[in-house]
Amino acid sequence: QAAVGVEQLKKLDYIVEQRRKIALQYIEKLKDITSIILPIEPSNSFSNYQSFSIYLKEDASISRDELMQNLLDVGISTRRGVMNAHRAKAYQGMEVQLPKSEKLEDQSIIIPLYVGMTQQEVVYVVTHLRKQLSVS
Repeated sequence: QAAVGVEQLKKLDYIVEQRRKIALQYIEKLKDITSIILPIEPSNSFSNYQSFSIYLKEDASISRDELMQNLLDVGISTRRGVMNAHRAKAYQGMEVQLPKSEKLEDQSIIIPLYVGMTQQEVVYVVTHLRKQLSVS
């Protein structure tokens, strides 16, 4: 694993550049959708966009799980955006309530973003997200 890691480090600048390019396309193409919140990069920060998570507002026309399934139905794999340890099986039975964290888990989704992603794939994801969120 260390040998793979050393080789990956040689490509780090390229990897981050490509991930940022895709993330900025998503932001530009999705920014007008009022039912979602996109990642925000503070002016004093620089994200590598290891993942691209969107948050569905309460007025979204679809639930997070419905959105994930509908995207999967057209070949777009997604993941839950935020995961809470206290909801994991290993911690079942604990009397912990974290309403803000739980809401983020229930309403966030990670959409595809990877270095080899083509422009056509970005457009495909954007098109289907817009369709599911009732935005033309």
